[in-house]
Amino acid sequence: MNVRRILANASRREVLLSLLVVGVASSALGAVTWAHFSDSDASRSNALEAGTLDVTLDGANGQTASFSLTNARPADSTRHNFTLRNVGSTAGNHVEVTLSFSENDTRTEPSDPDLGTELDANATASHVRVTQLVYKDDSGTVIENPLSNVSDDNNNGIKDLDDVRNQAGTLDNLRAPKPNGASETYLVIGVRIANDDDAFTGTDEDIMADGVDVKITVTLNQDSSQ
Repeated sequence: MNVRRILANASRREVLLSLLVVGVASSALGAVTWAHFSDSDASRSNALEAGTLDVTLDGANGQTASFSLTNARPADSTRHNFTLRNVGSTAGNHVEVTLSFSENDTRTEPSDPDLGTELDANATASHVRVTQLVYKDDSGTVIENPLSNVSDDNNNGIKDLDDVRNQAGTLDNLRAPKPNGASETYLVIGVRIANDDDAFTGTDEDIMADGVDVKITVTLNQDSSQ
């Protein structure tokens, strides 16, 4: 009986021990985690570089004194053909031309009060008739005639520099020359000092000793919204 009890107790210990081992093994199994594979690659040398949009006038940047009239009299005239190029790498959408004036009086007004009328830059520009204003392609063909769209805003009987300046839209959306200097376009401007023996209804003596510097700015725009 004692032997049976000992065997029974021994058997119980074995069972408990077996359960304990199984329990520990189960806990250990529940703690196991698995790693996941991954791989990556890269796209290299992705370069971003801005192109250039560079318009030149008569082969240069910052062209000055393209045309002039000095010591001029009524009916004296001059004309200039501006050559436009896009020497940049990016195509332009259109060309826009604007005019601005600054006074440049280098002479003393006459002492006669009937002749000594002082004109500012804008008034002097209104005494300079625009005789030609066309835009040509590289074959020399006229593709735009902006002067035909200019009106006599100041009612002096002529289309003058002041009229052109004030109606800037007439010199917008002109054809752009091709990039990399592949083509040229030409802006032709002709002017004449107003003469009251002609259509000019003002007094041509008023311009005596008055001068004006005319700045012609050519802008090459990349987008139609500009």
